[in-house]
Amino acid sequence: MSAVRCAGRPGTEAVDRLINVVIVEDYAPFHALYKQVLAEHPAIRCAGVAATGQEALRLAEELRPDVLLLDISLPDGHWMGTMRLLKAVCPTTQIVVLGEEGREDYRVAAKASGASAYLRKQHTIEYLVPLILDLTGQPN
Repeated sequence: MSAVRCAGRPGTEAVDRLINVVIVEDYAPFHALYKQVLAEHPAIRCAGVAATGQEALRLAEELRPDVLLLDISLPDGHWMGTMRLLKAVCPTTQIVVLGEEGREDYRVAAKASGASAYLRKQHTIEYLVPLILDLTGQPN
């Protein structure tokens, strides 16, 4: 899969400013789930989807998203190296690392590497939108 931009959503015209989110996830069912969860909030827009760290860097540089969701297992490299490069390219982008249950070491490493947050994938549906709103200073 190559990086793609997500289309805008009808009905978002009343929102003053959309929160642009880029999803970096190589597993299609997960990025489809994230897009579905994001689409439920009128102030959040999926600006693009990437399946590799290299695609993520290109999209981040092009789109300058407010938030970037970064999967811990990418096919082209270690997520921490990708995150450090992303922070260098887009220092104001809030990066949320999406990981696994029971991997406290990943949470600690994500925070130490500059991630804004670490979210366990099994909590995505419940916590993703409130977390994005909190990270961008928007009301819940």
